[in-house]
Amino acid sequence: MVLEYKPVKYYKKFKRDYLQFVVFVKCGAFYYTFDSDAKIMVYVCNYALNEDGSIKIKKEEFFSILKTLHQNGLNVILAGSKNVSEYYTDKQSQYMKVRARAKAHVRATISGVQ
Repeated sequence: MVLEYKPVKYYKKFKRDYLQFVVFVKCGAFYYTFDSDAKIMVYVCNYALNEDGSIKIKKEEFFSILKTLHQNGLNVILAGSKNVSEYYTDKQSQYMKVRARAKAHVRATISGVQ
């Protein structure tokens, strides 16, 4: 029996502990984020949601994305199967404000209002 690594399962596990952080989960050569954090990536970094509502980025893109997220006052968690790395912005956290704007932005984009 082969156990399948499911990034969304690990995302939800870490998100419970890091509610006001953008959480990425390592899986192979990619990092994934879901739910509200994926919407933040759409809003802040101009990514498109995958069909399942996730965002998948290449490892090589992470630090440039991290810089953009930090410029927007967002702390970030990068979770792997064996460790977690925390990346803090030098600004006061803007997670709740950015999350609300991202949700409205995605809703407007989906409805074609934008």
